[in-house]
Amino acid sequence: MENSPNADNMTREGLSLEEYEIREETSPFIWLEAMRPKTWIASIAPIFLGTALAKHLGSFNLWIFLATLGTGLWIQIGTNLANDYFDWKKGSDTPQRVGPRRVMQASLVQEEAMLKAIVFAFLLAALFCSYLYVKGGMVVLMLLALAILLGIGYTAGPMALAYTGWGDFFVLAGFGVTAMGMTTYLQTGIFYKEAFLFGLAPGALATAILTVNNLRDYEVDRSANKRTLIVRFGREFGRREYVTMHLLAQAVPLTLVFAFGFSWKLSLLSFLLLPSYTLIKEVYRAKSAGSFAPLLPKTALYLLCYTLAGCYALLI
Repeated sequence: MENSPNADNMTREGLSLEEYEIREETSPFIWLEAMRPKTWIASIAPIFLGTALAKHLGSFNLWIFLATLGTGLWIQIGTNLANDYFDWKKGSDTPQRVGPRRVMQASLVQEEAMLKAIVFAFLLAALFCSYLYVKGGMVVLMLLALAILLGIGYTAGPMALAYTGWGDFFVLAGFGVTAMGMTTYLQTGIFYKEAFLFGLAPGALATAILTVNNLRDYEVDRSANKRTLIVRFGREFGRREYVTMHLLAQAVPLTLVFAFGFSWKLSLLSFLLLPSYTLIKEVYRAKSAGSFAPLLPKTALYLLCYTLAGCYALLI
């Protein structure tokens, strides 16, 4: 029997070659790429610092730490997947974009599979959070619901945070103040104002990561009408925002030492001022999207070093 006209373009399973290639390429490595592991430090940092502060204050529970870590990490993964999907739907991720590829724009994941992955990620966050609910009560569930809503609303809908300039404030509050303050509360059962204040530091550096991302994507975002703060006010504003976030991260531990009586050891974080200055110089030297791109992983690495140094200062 002769082959049909389209037989050469079909697999045994009845899939077109394009659909088959997408399915074959959707390997665990593609999903890991979609989850953006280089950004995970933004959710991990306040949890480690908040837990270290709780231990400094005399309270530590391993299971609470693991549940908090799982909740925070899966909320960020769900947000990253939703960002990939909704930026693709809105057309703001284009082939002209510089930086790590986005799996939806690159046609590496089918739409239905991505939607299922977003739901799965947030369900895992809720599963981890169920243990925290037993320890922290209704406020934990309310914050979980808000985090998921904002994670989706970061890029979804007509008033998406990332498209209206509110993304920076969301990151500062969500990945800093709230995350660290609640982490310490779950460990100690007490709301410490010092924990919320300290949360400004990892939140500021997470915002610095976002700032570099938006500096890199300035041209593409502007053409897609993605009204980030940098699109609204220009790249010079973005550079100043980046500097401000670094200075805030340096000011917080000194404030805790001199105004709240914390050990002088916390001022050891000031030794990170030199690499901070180096990053700031690079931001001012960068002129094109390609020259801004390397600063994103470098800023993430700086946040990792800051977190490790902060935990060390609190625990020694």
